[in-house]
Amino acid sequence: MQSSFVLFGAEHLITLSIILSASILIPLIIYAVNNKMVIRNISYVFAFLLITHELVKPFYRFYFYGDPLLQIMPIHICHIAAISMGLFFIYRIQFFFEIAFFWGFTGNLAAMLTPDLALGFPDARFITYYFSHALLLTAVMFACINLSTNLKWITVLKIFIVTLIAMPFIYIINILLIHYDEGVNYWYLMKSPDVGTILSFFPDPPMHIPYLIVASALLFALTFLPYYLIKKSSKRKFQSSYNF
Repeated sequence: MQSSFVLFGAEHLITLSIILSASILIPLIIYAVNNKMVIRNISYVFAFLLITHELVKPFYRFYFYGDPLLQIMPIHICHIAAISMGLFFIYRIQFFFEIAFFWGFTGNLAAMLTPDLALGFPDARFITYYFSHALLLTAVMFACINLSTNLKWITVLKIFIVTLIAMPFIYIINILLIHYDEGVNYWYLMKSPDVGTILSFFPDPPMHIPYLIVASALLFALTFLPYYLIKKSSKRKFQSSYNF
């Protein structure tokens, strides 16, 4: 029997614990194997899963869950981060990883901590929702530990500027689509989510945008700090010699 989703209830906390543990242990196990071909093949598997799932997700959410199509296009931060991570695995362009790292960790973790779900496990929405976010988190951790990545403090500023540039375009997309569907709310620029998040402490949209910008800058810096400390202290700096 399916039960209602309880924010930070036992089921939610167990799910988070499993995902966080797996996202660290799986990349570390692969790291211990230390096989170039294995790492290469797993990179391509991640790329296929990340990109394919994000492209297919709007259709299965529309057909099986009845979600309005205009509200579920792959435009949210987590969706863009997942596609960007997949592109990094294919092309090894550092910028794709930078987007995936900062947008993936901030948006992705926030989404897992405060999901907009009505039912818990084993509801299909619950399973696909956490599969999607767990896949992105594990992929980012895999890249950090097993591939050549090189984030710097200047990268924080770089991605922050990219975010500022992208935000008006996302806002315009919202304005254009909202005429056809009032529920359109990409990047939560039109209204705060129903579940309690950091946005609940901000003024009502669109006056929350300046606060959101400041919060983004702080979250990007906090996200980068563990990477910086681990890289600085580790002998191998969690950086593989495999430059595919």
